[in-house]
Amino acid sequence: MQYLLTAELFSLRIRALATSLAMTLYFVNQYRNSHAVSNMLLSTAKGGINPNGTFWCFGVVTILGGIWVWFSIPETAG
Repeated sequence: MQYLLTAELFSLRIRALATSLAMTLYFVNQYRNSHAVSNMLLSTAKGGINPNGTFWCFGVVTILGGIWVWFSIPETAG
């Protein structure tokens, strides 16, 4: 989403700054995810939420993100 939003929503005057900020947040999030997923896959006895819980967690986040995009991101084609 960060590629689409920064390419369509921001004027040329601030597009470079907006793209830089979006990509910084993206890579910070990816770094945090790469460390969190290994812990999430552990069993509940070891402090994780097991593989099934990890799947459902990411599934719920994806569905909520889709709903947010559907209602919050403006149509830019028109």
